Amino acid sequence: MLLIFLSLSFLQSPDQVAAQALYDEARYEEALQSLGPECAAEDIACEKLRAFVLMALGKEEEATATFLRLLSVQSDFELGPEVAPKMQGLFKRAQ
Repeated sequence: MLLIFLSLSFLQSPDQVAAQALYDEARYEEALQSLGPECAAEDIACEKLRAFVLMALGKEEEATATFLRLLSVQSDFELGPEVAPKMQGLFKRAQ
């Protein structure tokens, strides 16, 4: 997981890198705050992370809305097989 994080971190803004680290430490409220307004719907990685954070906080409706925004930008987006079934289910409902 750390290797994936490090290899992708150069593609992310500093806020996203900080938010990912906070998410990995289960500091979800802080991760959500770190994403801030600069994390726009056009940024797929940022919206994906926002949805994961919201789901971790138990905010399913907001996570679904985030996935809907993400899909409006990239309709063929897929989460990948490594994502937990509960998150996959939420994503499929958003599709």
